[in-house]
Amino acid sequence: SSSRLWSKRQPNGSHSSLSSVAAMMAPSAPISCLLMKHPVSLGQLCHREVPWMHIPENGLAQHILAPRSGPVVGSSSQWISGSGVRGQTLTMIGASVGLTSALLGLRSIRHGVRRPRHSSCAQARSRILRTALDASTRGGRLAPLDPILEDAAYFGKGLYSQSDFLRFLQSAVPYGWADCEIDGEIPHQLHGTFYHIGPGLCERGGVVYNHFLDGDGFVNAWKLKAGQVRYKGDFVRTPEFEAEEAVGAILFRGAFGTAKPGGPLANALDLRSKNLSNTNVVQWGGRLLTLYEAAHPCLIDPGSLAYLGDESFDGLLLPGLSASSGNPFLDEVLGMGGDAFTAHPKLDPETGVLVGFSWTSKDGGIRLRTQEWDNTFQPCSPASESSEVYIPSCDSSPHDFGLTRSRCVFFENRFKLDNLAGFLLGFSGPAESLVSQPDLPQRIHILPRTLGEKAVSIDGSLSVFDVHVAHCHDGPPQGWRAEAHGRLEEDLVTAYTSSWDEFPEGSLFGSWSRETVKDFPMDLPTNVPWSDMSKTPRTRLVRHIIDARRGEVIERGVVAGCESLCMEHPTINCSYTGDARCRFIYMIVGNESGLSTPPSGLARVDVLTGETQRWLAGSRCFVDEPHFVSHDGRMGTWSPGEPHGAEDDGWILSMVFDAARGQSCLCILDASRIEAGPVGRAWLPHGVPHSLHGCFVPAVDLS
Repeated sequence: SSSRLWSKRQPNGSHSSLSSVAAMMAPSAPISCLLMKHPVSLGQLCHREVPWMHIPENGLAQHILAPRSGPVVGSSSQWISGSGVRGQTLTMIGASVGLTSALLGLRSIRHGVRRPRHSSCAQARSRILRTALDASTRGGRLAPLDPILEDAAYFGKGLYSQSDFLRFLQSAVPYGWADCEIDGEIPHQLHGTFYHIGPGLCERGGVVYNHFLDGDGFVNAWKLKAGQVRYKGDFVRTPEFEAEEAVGAILFRGAFGTAKPGGPLANALDLRSKNLSNTNVVQWGGRLLTLYEAAHPCLIDPGSLAYLGDESFDGLLLPGLSASSGNPFLDEVLGMGGDAFTAHPKLDPETGVLVGFSWTSKDGGIRLRTQEWDNTFQPCSPASESSEVYIPSCDSSPHDFGLTRSRCVFFENRFKLDNLAGFLLGFSGPAESLVSQPDLPQRIHILPRTLGEKAVSIDGSLSVFDVHVAHCHDGPPQGWRAEAHGRLEEDLVTAYTSSWDEFPEGSLFGSWSRETVKDFPMDLPTNVPWSDMSKTPRTRLVRHIIDARRGEVIERGVVAGCESLCMEHPTINCSYTGDARCRFIYMIVGNESGLSTPPSGLARVDVLTGETQRWLAGSRCFVDEPHFVSHDGRMGTWSPGEPHGAEDDGWILSMVFDAARGQSCLCILDASRIEAGPVGRAWLPHGVPHSLHGCFVPAVDLS
């Protein structure tokens, strides 16, 4: 029930339809407009475009005019509203009764302007903004041009635009080696290549993938030398990728529900799996490997990024789908019975060996097998001979694991394959068919790295879901006295993980349903898989203290200093892997308001003191996993031997997508002063999609 007066700009810059309104109001009186960055007078409103919000009948802020910095004088420029509608520049004044007038702080047009009851317009704006944040702006419902997204006072408050976030997931375009534009200063000590990988293709032949994690792997390579940065990006061109590329169509089913065209008839009993190779990229033993936890590693060229073949570690990994029917003949016919390799191997810096695990489904459970290699990729034996454990009634392998000096620690999240028939008949993907079991306790499996000891399985907490293991070590955490709790230090294990606040019952990926599209009052990209972060549980940094001898979890709780942080992808200075002296964990953060949102910044926590530093890139920026590189740049992500210098004497490298610019950059921060922000940025002329994991490789290692 509101009326609006619209005035099209006249060639001479006048606004005739507003002149009578202006005459009735005090031109210099401040109007406290909802979401307005600065109080303005009506006279200013008549001659400038300002951030202005349309209040629909439900009272929820939806449509925003983009701000301009100069007076409007016969310009033919255009504005874009939150709904994506374009038109000639218009100046809008809300002249209404009820809600709109109250929000604008107006008693009525005829009686002029009513000043806010608070002592200042800033206080009024703060009060109105708090109401607006609670009412309608959470969960990505702001338009990209909403002025509040550019307001630094609201960075880290959980505000973002779903339109911006979906652009962060759009398909990548291959890019040859080219120089980057430098902002600030790139440390000259950094001499090597930073590799990072993620799902880079989300549609094929006009068909959008069901889930962005079904996307084909795309490698980003940033080559740093003498303060300059060059970039190259390309897909991991596996035989499956090339086959689909040749015909321009989906030929393989995806783990997360992407199906071949033709419905169930075209997908039934076709269990062939495409190696997406989209989760991690690591360098060890002279090999650069891209990893996907449901397949074998892929070997790629460090300079051209060309695919060189699958890596089976001299036959250690068997070919085929990592599942078994229990019948060897049937497995061979269906292409089952193979091994998959983790996307998260780890280096033990003390012994200089690489530790990883393979897995396969067997007899209604999962068989896990750990293996260690030296720096020539020769298996270590006999002291670190492979260990194996069978996990019964388990349908999903652990995503990550913790490595200590003497143990490998696995957190088993409780799932069951609830729709095997649907998967076999082509109605759903294997990951889609997984259903959570929050009423069952999490199981923690501890495998010894030395001969003569037995694996231990421990029941943990109910309704928990741990994703990544940031750090793990033998003994209690720093400052925690074992004897005071009646424990022996040698029996204890400490682990830090990223963990969901809750473990909802039902399909793990039900929250990715497109049913929530209707909740967003704006035009959204349609060439990208749907993803609504607001519908997933918040992820927090959790500390576990485990007594391996008694078989019990002593403590499980959020790390001090991180209580309000929504975070993921925690990392450390990898020279401290398995080392109880490690104090600093770095992570991406979405907000500090207790919400589930996309990552828009970085944080560092001191696990001894709880001191936390944060850098927030902005509400229209999306940040990828942080990586620590030593200050002198001579040590890569994985470097054997004792740490050099202080634990935080180094740099943090992280990729950032700036939706306002439509460009991505590599940010470099001082690891000891995260809150100071980047010391340098290397900009691409375009954006690249969300990337998951990677590594820094010094130039000497590449050669």
